[in-house]
Amino acid sequence: MATMGARIRKRRQVLGMRQHELAAKVGVDRSAVSNWERGRHLPQRYQGKLEEVLGISLDEEPQFRPIPPELRRLVEQTLPDIEDQRRVIGLLEGTLTWPGEAPPTTERTADGSLPPAR
Repeated sequence: MATMGARIRKRRQVLGMRQHELAAKVGVDRSAVSNWERGRHLPQRYQGKLEEVLGISLDEEPQFRPIPPELRRLVEQTLPDIEDQRRVIGLLEGTLTWPGEAPPTTERTADGSLPPAR
């Protein structure tokens, strides 16, 4: 299980933020972020703001949560590519995180469909 500091660092990097950028958004100094990531201090009074900025809970790592069989069938019927099916199911079950970028957008195109993957 990753430490809280490791989760902070990983999520900051996934969001493409530098320590000083995260510090500015949370309202602390860069050294505070460094200390959190190294496990020297916990973000105690800043935890709520930090979770809001990072978009994750720092209390514990996400746990596996199986999806209902009908949702699994819907994903399999909707997505013809097996790799796309695995990615979507992994994201829904919490066994896969969004790689190298912020979480997927929920923005829609003019016709109401999801935009194409990048």
